[in-house]
Amino acid sequence: MTIELPQELIEEILDHMDFESLKSGSLVCRAWVFRARSHLFHKITLLPDIVVVFRDLLSTPGCTFAEHIRSVHAVRQEWSLNNPVFDEIAAGLGGVLELNLSLDCQANAHAFYCTGFIASFPHVARLTLTFDIRPDRVPLLEIISLFPAFGHISLDPPSGVVPPRGMRRIGISTRDLVGPILAWLMKSNHLPNMDCVVLPMLRHTDIPTVRLSMQQLGPALRHLSIDLSWLLPDVDPETIFDLALHPHLETLSIYDWPSPSIDFDPNALFRLVTRLPASNLERISLEIDLDVLYYQQLDWAAFAAFFSATRFPSLRSITVKCCRHSNHGDNDHEFLRASLSLLLASGMLRTEW
Repeated sequence: MTIELPQELIEEILDHMDFESLKSGSLVCRAWVFRARSHLFHKITLLPDIVVVFRDLLSTPGCTFAEHIRSVHAVRQEWSLNNPVFDEIAAGLGGVLELNLSLDCQANAHAFYCTGFIASFPHVARLTLTFDIRPDRVPLLEIISLFPAFGHISLDPPSGVVPPRGMRRIGISTRDLVGPILAWLMKSNHLPNMDCVVLPMLRHTDIPTVRLSMQQLGPALRHLSIDLSWLLPDVDPETIFDLALHPHLETLSIYDWPSPSIDFDPNALFRLVTRLPASNLERISLEIDLDVLYYQQLDWAAFAAFFSATRFPSLRSITVKCCRHSNHGDNDHEFLRASLSLLLASGMLRTEW
């Protein structure tokens, strides 16, 4: 007896196959080919020593896998003899939505970084850039303007270079670039459009810029992640990050790992968080150095009571990640759970190391 499954059920099965099974499945029948290839060729890696082979495959009559490629990780080196091949294959990768580029060029930087391959992906929604040279030698703003995502920028933006209109999320991983990026977004009046902002630890020289930029973020902001590490004792995080200005936040992450060499005020974190007016808040994550010597005197009960269902009806989880002190054993976790018993009882509290 022959059983004929609906195509949608077949596709659901293919969606859950591993890579080897997909390769076999793509050879079963024509009805399986498209869905299997959409997984097999979803993400590709292009290295200088294999890009020629890829070009030859791409130019083969009847090639059909290119339409399935959505994510590309490319490593380009100016001195590689195969470097020009990247420009040759760009036209065949029009469906790419995610681009991860590792780039190294010492000379003729503008042509390498702003033309050809790198400028051929106008629909990319997620961009990761890695440079093997100093960022100030790269025309970073020009690169960013090619995509609806961004990496690094220079201090003095060239005239006419503005953020892509559709850019709604920024994630900055290098502290030296926080000031320049935010200054550029402020100058372009783009900050009110941002939906998500992720910031690393700050340089103290960038605090005025960060403070002004946080004030310009508009009601569109839904997701915020900030790092309070290594702030000097005379810097109150409330004066930089006024959470009262962001009433529509849905997720908030705070990393707070004070230096043992400075006088730390643990109440500063409590004051910062308890200014949050966001009734739409769904998740909050605190990653802290939970040393009982710092935190045992705080009013944890009041902190837990602040996150009541009345104030935050959409809140689903509060995650506290804390370091493990070898001399404390499990005392920190026991202390935390006892101190936040109200949240623990509600089922919202998550504790991690």
